[in-house]
Amino acid sequence: MKLRLALLLPLVLTTATSCLSISRVDLSHVDTWYLQGDAKQAAVTYEKNGSDILDSQGRLVYSLDVGMLTHFAGDYARSNEYLGVAETLIAEAYTQSVTENISRFIINDNAKTYPGEDYEDIYSNIFMSLNYQALGRTEDAMVEIRRSSEKERLLIDKYSMLMEKSKSAKSDRIDGELQTISFSKSALSNYLGMLYSDALGNIGDRDYYRRSVLDAFAIQPTLYPFPVPDSAENRPDPEIGKVRLEFIAFTGMGPTKFETVRQLYVSKNNYAKLALPILVPRNGRVDGVTVRLDNGVQVRLQRIEDLSRIAQDTFALRFQSIYNRTVIRTMAKATGTAVLDTIADGARNSDEQGSESVAMISDILSVFSSIFNQTSESADLRISHYFPAVAWVGYVDVDPGLYEASFNFESGSSTLRRQRTRILASPGSLNLHEGFCPL
Repeated sequence: MKLRLALLLPLVLTTATSCLSISRVDLSHVDTWYLQGDAKQAAVTYEKNGSDILDSQGRLVYSLDVGMLTHFAGDYARSNEYLGVAETLIAEAYTQSVTENISRFIINDNAKTYPGEDYEDIYSNIFMSLNYQALGRTEDAMVEIRRSSEKERLLIDKYSMLMEKSKSAKSDRIDGELQTISFSKSALSNYLGMLYSDALGNIGDRDYYRRSVLDAFAIQPTLYPFPVPDSAENRPDPEIGKVRLEFIAFTGMGPTKFETVRQLYVSKNNYAKLALPILVPRNGRVDGVTVRLDNGVQVRLQRIEDLSRIAQDTFALRFQSIYNRTVIRTMAKATGTAVLDTIADGARNSDEQGSESVAMISDILSVFSSIFNQTSESADLRISHYFPAVAWVGYVDVDPGLYEASFNFESGSSTLRRQRTRILASPGSLNLHEGFCPL
């Protein structure tokens, strides 16, 4: 019988692993260009490997990644095409098929279409607004900010419902403590709403969004553990004849997912594999950003949003649902193995005719079940890869004209990278200029 079991093992492993959906992808060849600041070449390299990425990560991650890479490459219209597709896919993912839900319960969470993280949904609109503004379409940029704000309000309702469910579900509690959500309002989104409203001459809306920036800091201190930027708190009108240059910069790279595995004892030689995704920040090196103009004027930008921190916060409550579902699924699988072991042991100890055959069949099914349980359980590691980690803002008033400027990304007293650009200070329009450094 042992020989038969050994011969069956390759078949069992092949069958079990064929049920998996791989959610890892090697993007080192893309990251090489991106970390050098060449987002254009990074986008080209990414798309050359499009089929592999689509197979492993799915269309949503692909659309988010290309959308962000093309944004930083300055291809704003194309960026909006991809981010728009991503927004549609996220909306469609809320309508789950029965087949996907069954597969997710039997196999793992990779069997389900990736619905996106909450922060990916919200920040897609924010970057779409920046794309529209770069294209000179401030009205459309304002629409995206309103959509982002609406999604924030929907998140509050969603979190409230999940937290109510968690109160009555002990398995929803991680290490005995109920997870809570802090995020309800993006300071970055409201800051951009303030700038767009001002450019459109909507003074009432401008003041509303400015107050909302201050509220975001006041009501979410764990997400905004740094001072309110002066450019949001103190905004006197420019002197007559001067032009205000607004700056925004993005640094670092957003968090990524890793798998953590625990083995839960069920019975002799029978363990339930608990494979869970954890969201891990990627520590950036930039701790300061200064913009210098060729006329000697310079402005030090201030931090307005830690996107990585908000990503972790919005992931926390959804993690409770993932944890609860994974425990139920893995324990159900392991219980099935335990039942088969019990049948096999009972048959071996029985003198009834055919009991040896029953024991052999039960042993075979038990081995199959045990291996399937271990190999089929894998965490869903799908996530976009090129959202930034931190946003910085500031402004300076200058005479109208053409300027050479550089974004200086600093670490301590050293400058890690300079990004040079040409700026036209034009009266009567929003002069918003963007820099980025993924380090």
